[in-house]
Amino acid sequence: MVQFIHGADLHLDSPFIGLKSMPEFVWQAIYRSTFESLSQLVNVAIEKKVDFVCLVGDIYDSDDRSVKAQAFFRNEMERLNEKEIPVYLSHGNHDYIGNQGLHLEMPKNVIIFGENPETYWVTTKKNEKVAITGFSYMKRWIKERKIKDYPKKIMKRTFKSVCFMVFQKG
Repeated sequence: MVQFIHGADLHLDSPFIGLKSMPEFVWQAIYRSTFESLSQLVNVAIEKKVDFVCLVGDIYDSDDRSVKAQAFFRNEMERLNEKEIPVYLSHGNHDYIGNQGLHLEMPKNVIIFGENPETYWVTTKKNEKVAITGFSYMKRWIKERKIKDYPKKIMKRTFKSVCFMVFQKG
Protein backbone atom coordinates (compact mmCIF):
# COMPACT_ATOMS: atom_id res chain seq x y z
CA MET A 1 0.00 0.00 0.00
CA VAL A 2 1.25 3.47 -0.89
CA GLN A 3 1.66 5.79 2.08
CA PHE A 4 1.92 9.53 1.65
CA ILE A 5 1.01 12.76 3.40
CA HIS A 6 -0.79 15.59 1.66
CA GLY A 7 -0.64 19.10 3.09
CA ALA A 8 -2.04 22.32 1.69
CA ASP A 9 -2.32 26.01 2.51
CA LEU A 10 0.34 26.12 5.21
CA HIS A 11 0.61 29.93 4.93
CA LEU A 12 3.89 30.00 6.86
CA ASP A 13 4.58 33.32 8.56
CA SER A 14 1.01 34.53 8.13
CA PRO A 15 0.57 37.94 9.74
CA PHE A 16 -2.95 37.08 11.02
CA ILE A 17 -3.75 40.78 10.75
CA GLY A 18 -7.33 40.41 11.98
CA LEU A 19 -6.16 38.80 15.22
CA LYS A 20 -3.66 41.46 16.38
CA SER A 21 -6.10 42.73 19.04
CA MET A 22 -6.00 39.42 20.92
CA PRO A 23 -3.88 39.06 24.04
CA GLU A 24 -0.20 38.76 23.09
CA PHE A 25 0.22 35.18 24.35
CA VAL A 26 -2.80 34.05 22.30
CA TRP A 27 -1.59 35.88 19.19
CA GLN A 28 1.91 34.37 19.56
CA ALA A 29 0.47 30.85 19.86
CA ILE A 30 -1.60 31.37 16.72
CA TYR A 31 1.35 32.87 14.87
CA ARG A 32 3.58 29.89 15.74
CA SER A 33 0.86 27.42 14.78
CA THR A 34 1.72 27.40 11.06
CA PHE A 35 5.36 26.56 11.78
CA GLU A 36 4.41 23.94 14.36
CA SER A 37 1.94 22.35 11.94
CA LEU A 38 4.65 21.88 9.32
CA SER A 39 7.01 20.39 11.91
CA GLN A 40 4.32 17.93 13.01
CA LEU A 41 3.61 16.99 9.39
CA VAL A 42 7.32 16.24 8.91
CA ASN A 43 7.49 14.33 12.22
CA VAL A 44 4.62 12.07 11.16
CA ALA A 45 6.09 11.55 7.68
CA ILE A 46 9.37 10.42 9.25
CA GLU A 47 7.72 8.32 11.95
CA LYS A 48 5.43 6.53 9.46
CA LYS A 49 8.19 6.24 6.84
CA VAL A 50 5.87 7.51 4.12
CA ASP A 51 6.75 7.04 0.47
CA PHE A 52 6.43 10.75 -0.32
CA VAL A 53 4.88 14.05 0.78
CA CYS A 54 2.69 16.31 -1.37
CA LEU A 55 2.56 19.99 -0.40
CA VAL A 56 0.00 21.80 -2.48
CA GLY A 57 -0.34 25.55 -2.75
CA ASP A 58 0.34 28.51 -0.53
CA ILE A 59 3.32 27.27 1.43
CA TYR A 60 3.93 30.92 2.26
CA ASP A 61 1.29 33.49 3.04
CA SER A 62 2.22 36.02 0.42
CA ASP A 63 4.47 36.76 -2.50
CA ASP A 64 6.67 38.62 0.01
CA ARG A 65 8.13 35.44 1.50
CA SER A 66 10.04 36.11 4.67
CA VAL A 67 13.55 34.73 4.94
CA LYS A 68 12.51 33.26 8.29
CA ALA A 69 9.68 31.26 6.70
CA GLN A 70 11.83 30.10 3.79
CA ALA A 71 14.70 29.03 6.05
CA PHE A 72 12.32 27.18 8.34
CA PHE A 73 10.68 25.44 5.38
CA ARG A 74 14.03 24.50 3.87
CA ASN A 75 15.21 23.04 7.21
CA GLU A 76 12.05 20.92 7.49
CA MET A 77 12.52 19.70 3.92
CA GLU A 78 16.12 18.81 4.79
CA ARG A 79 14.84 16.62 7.63
CA LEU A 80 12.80 14.71 5.03
CA ASN A 81 15.78 14.63 2.68
CA GLU A 82 17.89 12.97 5.38
CA LYS A 83 15.26 10.19 5.54
CA GLU A 84 15.10 9.97 1.73
CA ILE A 85 11.46 11.07 1.59
CA PRO A 86 10.67 12.98 -1.62
CA VAL A 87 8.46 16.07 -1.53
CA TYR A 88 6.28 17.15 -4.47
CA LEU A 89 5.44 20.83 -4.16
CA SER A 90 3.11 23.08 -6.11
CA HIS A 91 2.94 26.79 -5.41
CA GLY A 92 -0.43 28.52 -5.17
CA ASN A 93 -1.67 32.02 -5.76
CA HIS A 94 -0.22 33.36 -2.48
CA ASP A 95 3.30 32.08 -3.12
CA TYR A 96 3.37 31.90 -6.91
CA ILE A 97 6.69 31.08 -8.57
CA GLY A 98 6.87 34.13 -10.82
CA ASN A 99 7.35 36.66 -8.02
CA GLN A 100 10.59 38.58 -7.77
CA GLY A 101 11.32 37.89 -4.09
CA LEU A 102 14.15 35.89 -2.61
CA HIS A 103 13.87 32.13 -3.20
CA LEU A 104 16.09 29.95 -1.04
CA GLU A 105 17.33 26.80 -2.74
CA MET A 106 15.59 23.64 -1.59
CA PRO A 107 17.22 20.27 -0.86
CA LYS A 108 17.40 17.73 -3.70
CA ASN A 109 14.35 15.78 -2.46
CA VAL A 110 12.00 18.70 -3.19
CA ILE A 111 10.46 18.57 -6.66
CA ILE A 112 8.70 21.82 -7.57
CA PHE A 113 6.04 21.72 -10.25
CA GLY A 114 6.29 24.30 -13.03
CA GLU A 115 3.46 26.43 -14.39
CA ASN A 116 2.09 23.71 -16.69
CA PRO A 117 0.76 20.38 -15.44
CA GLU A 118 3.50 17.77 -15.40
CA THR A 119 3.67 14.20 -14.15
CA TYR A 120 6.37 12.55 -12.07
CA TRP A 121 6.52 8.80 -11.61
CA VAL A 122 7.54 7.50 -8.20
CA THR A 123 8.55 3.95 -7.34
CA THR A 124 7.74 3.30 -3.70
CA LYS A 125 9.77 1.27 -1.24
CA LYS A 126 7.44 -1.66 -2.00
CA ASN A 127 8.05 -1.23 -5.74
CA GLU A 128 4.65 0.28 -6.49
CA LYS A 129 4.45 2.85 -9.29
CA VAL A 130 2.66 6.12 -8.57
CA ALA A 131 2.03 9.03 -10.92
CA ILE A 132 1.89 12.49 -9.33
CA THR A 133 0.58 15.27 -11.54
CA GLY A 134 0.51 18.95 -10.60
CA PHE A 135 1.39 22.52 -11.47
CA SER A 136 2.33 25.77 -9.74
CA TYR A 137 0.84 29.19 -10.14
CA MET A 138 3.16 31.44 -12.15
CA LYS A 139 1.30 34.60 -11.09
CA ARG A 140 -1.27 35.51 -8.47
CA TRP A 141 -4.30 34.88 -10.66
CA ILE A 142 -4.76 32.54 -13.57
CA LYS A 143 -7.84 32.39 -15.75
CA GLU A 144 -7.28 29.19 -17.68
CA ARG A 145 -8.49 25.86 -16.33
CA LYS A 146 -5.34 23.80 -15.82
CA ILE A 147 -7.28 20.60 -15.25
CA LYS A 148 -7.85 20.31 -19.01
CA ASP A 149 -4.06 19.84 -19.41
CA TYR A 150 -3.89 16.92 -16.99
CA PRO A 151 -3.27 13.49 -18.54
CA LYS A 152 -6.48 11.79 -19.67
CA LYS A 153 -5.34 8.31 -18.81
CA ILE A 154 -1.96 7.37 -17.43
CA MET A 155 -2.72 4.22 -15.50
CA LYS A 156 -1.89 0.94 -17.18
CA ARG A 157 -2.38 -2.57 -15.91
CA THR A 158 1.20 -2.74 -14.69
CA PHE A 159 0.75 0.23 -12.35
CA LYS A 160 -1.12 -0.22 -9.10
CA SER A 161 -1.68 3.36 -7.97
CA VAL A 162 -2.11 6.86 -9.32
CA CYS A 163 -2.12 10.00 -7.21
CA PHE A 164 -3.16 13.29 -8.79
CA MET A 165 -2.31 16.62 -7.24
CA VAL A 166 -5.24 18.62 -8.50
CA PHE A 167 -4.88 22.20 -7.38
CA GLN A 168 -7.25 24.59 -9.09
CA LYS A 169 -8.51 27.70 -7.34
CA GLY A 170 -11.34 29.93 -8.40
